[in-house]
Amino acid sequence: MNAKDKETLYFSLNDKKKISKTDHAADSISCPRCGNTLVFESTTFSHLGKMEGTTCGIKQPKTNRSDFSIYLSQVRITKYNIIASALVLMDIGFDDQQIHDALCIIVPAFGRQEIVAFQGKKVQLFLSKNPTSFNQSFSTIQELNGKYLLLVLNDRIPDGRDISWIWDTE
Repeated sequence: MNAKDKETLYFSLNDKKKISKTDHAADSISCPRCGNTLVFESTTFSHLGKMEGTTCGIKQPKTNRSDFSIYLSQVRITKYNIIASALVLMDIGFDDQQIHDALCIIVPAFGRQEIVAFQGKKVQLFLSKNPTSFNQSFSTIQELNGKYLLLVLNDRIPDGRDISWIWDTE
């Protein structure tokens, strides 16, 4: 079977405790079919969630995978990536235990939920480059009951001089 013959697989985040309103940093709230505003029953973050189009009737597709039971302290964006990866691995023949074992050895890249030791304490680093990732990083810090928070806003050339996106965060 070649790639063109494969069915499309869908995934979602089954995170009922994080249902919220669509935040103003949402990337897209317009229907991809008719262009009208989508109506959301729930969102996990940004514009991702259970939606439908009231004009054309578009609905969220039935998902093939909506969770992967592994402890993750990462932000929900990372959880979406993990569920997507698990779905691909499942589709090519790996079982849940093999997928779980592979995911358990993942180490975060520098600054992306990385935990470092500093003066005998654990410090977790969150890199945010847009309103959605900042909102999710902050939400994760709250979930982890973080006691101290240091924010650093970088406007150096490698990351872009325009930092006005900070005003679009929750």
